[in-house]
This record gives sequence, structure tokens and C-alpha cells, in this order.
Amino acid sequence: MRVLVLRGRHAKNAAALGGIVLVVGAGCHSTTAPTLTTATTSTSTVSVPAISGVVMEGTRPLAGVTVDQGYGPGSWVVTDANGAFQLPAAGVPEGWLRASKPGYVEPCAVRIAGNGPFAVQMVSLSALTGTPLSSPSGFRTVSGVVRQMTSDTLQGVAGAWVDFEPDPNNTDWPAAMTFTDVSGRFSLCGLPQEAALIGAVSGTAFGRTTVPSDQTYIEIDLHP
Repeated sequence: MRVLVLRGRHAKNAAALGGIVLVVGAGCHSTTAPTLTTATTSTSTVSVPAISGVVMEGTRPLAGVTVDQGYGPGSWVVTDANGAFQLPAAGVPEGWLRASKPGYVEPCAVRIAGNGPFAVQMVSLSALTGTPLSSPSGFRTVSGVVRQMTSDTLQGVAGAWVDFEPDPNNTDWPAAMTFTDVSGRFSLCGLPQEAALIGAVSGTAFGRTTVPSDQTYIEIDLHP
């Protein structure tokens, strides 16, 4: 198995933040209707049609969030003062949105279906817990614990990076991500009903498992 999970942007985030003790109080979905404006893109002003939406923490819009769909140059934007974004549709009928901002994670995946608008929820690191999160209809929540052998027993690993990897051929691009709490617990929401690949990293130890469609709780054991 290639240790691709240790490379790239999310692995760097995990290395940088893995020492933080984390705890998730906020849900992953909001009923607040987004207010959309044109966001600044990595190349130029976005043209219609576009994938649009808003990034929020609870009901508070988040500015300065990088949003992308993993399709190369020009496929990312930064949210404006209202938390709004517009991504070039680029003929992509479906996929996933990823949001990243220092001090925050996106534990609830957002699937692209049409042009939106989409509401992307982020949770601050200080608000994280391992409490199971709710998912919208048609999607599921996968919660569990990350463990590692210590002496002769398996112990929960605090501060481990955990993510949902929608493309098994590109495990360096997660669509949902979080950190474990002090007991090694985590929760990811908005995952597909079909089999889902979940990865975990702590330091130089990693683990990965495919969660069957009928399963909502897993235990991930890390290995060097």
C-alpha cells in the first residue's frame, strides 16, 4: 500500500495540527439561505454557469476560505466577505466540494449535484468533539475511534487526522476531514451510502479502511 496519505496539503495540515487536543459541537448543516456574490478566483472572474454556494460556521459566514473541486488549475476560489463562492462548472456533473481554512476543518462532505447553491459547513478546531454528527437524507454518518498499539494494548489516539477519500486513486484529496478528540473518537458526515474509503494519520503512523454501505461505526488501527 502506498503511503500517499502522508503527502500533500491535508497531510501537511495534519502534521501541523496533530498536537492540538480537539473536541464537535456544531452540526454540519444550516437552514440559513446563502447570500451569493461573485468571489475572487485563482485566475479571473467566474462566468456563468458556475457552482455556487456559501461557507459557514453554524450561521456565521466565513470569509477567506479556499474552496475547490479537485480538478486542477483554475478550479479553486476564495470566499468573499459574505462567505460566498462561485466555481467554474467546467462541465463537471458531479463530484465533491472541499473547503480549507487555518483553524477549521470540514467534517461534513458536500456532494456536487447541479450548480447549487451549496451550503458548506466548517467547524473550528476548538469546537471539535467525537460526538456523531447528523447527515442529510440520502447520506450517512460514519463515526468511530482511531487506535494504536501502546505496550500491549490498543489505545485511542488523540489529535489524529481522519478523512473521507472519495477517489481511491487520489487519496491526497479528501472531501471531508476532522481530528480525533482526546479519546481518539471522530465523526464524519455527508458520506455516500455506497462503500467509502476512510484514512487516518498520526505522526508517521497511518491506517485506511473501506467502510461497507451498511456500516456507520468503525475502528481504525494505525501502523508505522
